[in-house]
Amino acid sequence: MRDDGDYLWDGTGEPEPDVEELERALAPLRLTAGAPEAGARSHGAGGARRVGLLLAVAAALLLAVLIPRLMVEGGPEPWTVDGGGSLAVGEWLETDADEALLRVADIGSMTVAPGSRLRLVATGEEQHRLELARGLVSATVLAPPRLLIVETPAADAVDLGCAYTLEVTDAGDTLLWVTSGRVALEAPGRDVLVPAGALAIASAETGPGTPIFTDAPAPLIAAIHNIDGGDEGSEVALVATLSQARLKDTLSLWHLLPAVERPTREAIAARLFELDPLLTTAQLTPEAIAAQEPGALERLRDELEFHWY
Repeated sequence: MRDDGDYLWDGTGEPEPDVEELERALAPLRLTAGAPEAGARSHGAGGARRVGLLLAVAAALLLAVLIPRLMVEGGPEPWTVDGGGSLAVGEWLETDADEALLRVADIGSMTVAPGSRLRLVATGEEQHRLELARGLVSATVLAPPRLLIVETPAADAVDLGCAYTLEVTDAGDTLLWVTSGRVALEAPGRDVLVPAGALAIASAETGPGTPIFTDAPAPLIAAIHNIDGGDEGSEVALVATLSQARLKDTLSLWHLLPAVERPTREAIAARLFELDPLLTTAQLTPEAIAAQEPGALERLRDELEFHWY
């Protein structure tokens, strides 16, 4: 191993390959000119949002390099339960009347609520996997994205570096509430992204539902839940509540686009352009979104996700 200790602090010495790779990745963000004058406008569409997204990417790249350096060399630490004992691969942790605090290798901790059943499926430097058969867990994790995955009967909760609560009901449905960072709920046929302040419900029969911010307008929440449940007339109710959607509620509206009929997509697309007029500068049109033209939804997500975090 090359000695890059001085390089990280004062630029002397020889950097390791991962540090060099990080520098190359961050090169586009290097300041090459003086600070802009007060009141100067960013050039190009959505200049402010581009800066925010670039900073988020830079932070993720930095974590990807620094966090593994904080982990214990030679592999992850054992999974231990406060009060004594450890959890080996294949073993179940079952709580009765009392909760348990589980140390998630060397990346965080997980509180396991009473009446829960949790199994360690696999653990290693590249990924940790758990299975939550029933009950509730609250996790706090500091790790690169996708290092921790919790399997449930309805979907996999993929940690993207965050804090969240995950519950499996007696019916096998999964409830996810994110308090920091973001989590993906993944299942065959549909993946959804749940940022801090939002929740999502995954059905054991139909998979992940639409993510919703917990402080969204009540009529909007009701209409979205009804659409996820397949209720007749739910799309009409949604269109009637679109005027109450806020800019950050584009999280829910974007996830709904592939799941609703063409007239409802047209109404959602029109509302999206009302909420974010800068979409017109991103080579997007309501017609292209409603028609689900190739690549349109992906470009739309790239423009909107700045408002979700």
